[in-house]
Amino acid sequence: MSFLIAANSSVPQTKTSFTGVNISAFWPLALFFVFSSIAFGCMEGWAIATCEVILLVGAALVGWTGKDFWRIPRRLWLPALLIVVLACIGLVQLVPLPAGWWHSWGSERYARYSDGAKGEALLHSDDYIQDPFSPKSNAHEENWTPLTPNPPAWIPASFTPAATGRALIALAAALCLILLLERLAEEGRGRLRLLGWIVGVMGLLVVAVAMIQHHNEARKAILWIRESTRAGNAFGPFVNGNHGEAFVNVALPLLYYLTWRASYFQKKIADRIGIKAIALALLALQVTVLAVSHSKGAFLALSLYPLAFILRGAKKRGRWAQRAVATTYALLLGAVMVMGVWSGLISDDGHFDIDRSVPLNHYVIGHGINSFEGRLPAEIWNASLFTAGVRNTAVENEYLQLLFEGGILSALLGVVMGGAIIYLAIELAL
Repeated sequence: MSFLIAANSSVPQTKTSFTGVNISAFWPLALFFVFSSIAFGCMEGWAIATCEVILLVGAALVGWTGKDFWRIPRRLWLPALLIVVLACIGLVQLVPLPAGWWHSWGSERYARYSDGAKGEALLHSDDYIQDPFSPKSNAHEENWTPLTPNPPAWIPASFTPAATGRALIALAAALCLILLLERLAEEGRGRLRLLGWIVGVMGLLVVAVAMIQHHNEARKAILWIRESTRAGNAFGPFVNGNHGEAFVNVALPLLYYLTWRASYFQKKIADRIGIKAIALALLALQVTVLAVSHSKGAFLALSLYPLAFILRGAKKRGRWAQRAVATTYALLLGAVMVMGVWSGLISDDGHFDIDRSVPLNHYVIGHGINSFEGRLPAEIWNASLFTAGVRNTAVENEYLQLLFEGGILSALLGVVMGGAIIYLAIELAL
């Protein structure tokens, strides 16, 4: 969003519509950001569904009143491309194919049915009952009803068709979010900055609640309203502390940018200094909040802020000074990262872990979009990844997840998009 605010928004607003009245993209976006900031982290089904309804209905209304809404985004075309590619892969994964084709290809999609029947027959065999370590697998003579289903005549590529179908709705909502942001950027900088202020203020409220919660060790309800077993680890209304800190890392820099920019429109020097002091105070607040948190990765974003200021300041001293200062800091930051990985400070975190036991034998088409949570734990043989009574979260690398769910194409496009985001961030800082 900061990229959209700072980018050139000179594209004229299109007046054509079906009804003669254009609905601004500001209203569904504002409702979405406000609701998603206070809906207990949006980790429950009702909250996720509500966010999707807001985006889908909002995009439908804006698109109904402005027929040019449904077009390829000019600024956010790359994330839109990733969403479209994932949706196309998901649709292909839902296409039923003949089971004989999977069987002749030797795919696990067919073998799991026959392997399940063989395993169940072994459990009912006389040899297993008498000696569980016997290699024989003759079925018991008594009649028993097999529980393993017979292989269907048609099998889709997705191991979890229901989850993949559910993901298509989420991808459609994400595409609507991008189209709404694109439209808002064309409506003018004023409304886009107003949305930035709303997001920034919501981040500030999250910080305030998180600081109050930090001193209340016996909290059992999120926002003192919603009772939850996760309330003890909540960061403001976010039941997942990492999610709350990530939102703060996005929201508060919007306030830095907007307040810093506002200082240049003040005639009095004292007012300029005062507004810039507010921006620095917000930065100090963010550092303080993250210092008392439990997220090691939260400081990775903070470490990039000085690079942006160095690039901005070095620009006034010429091209070579800019490169020298930025390169020096980047090398220093890289050395710190290497030391963090070497010491285990960073590599021990689950988001950086790629375990060797994760199966990658379906890297062409993937296991199915949105199949990671339901499919991966059953495929990992390394028991050390699991904690008793807690769902496995050790293998949580986003690029590995793209490869696991959508195959090599989605993973490569995800890497390209990550690089493009870094490039846009550097370009914005310059």
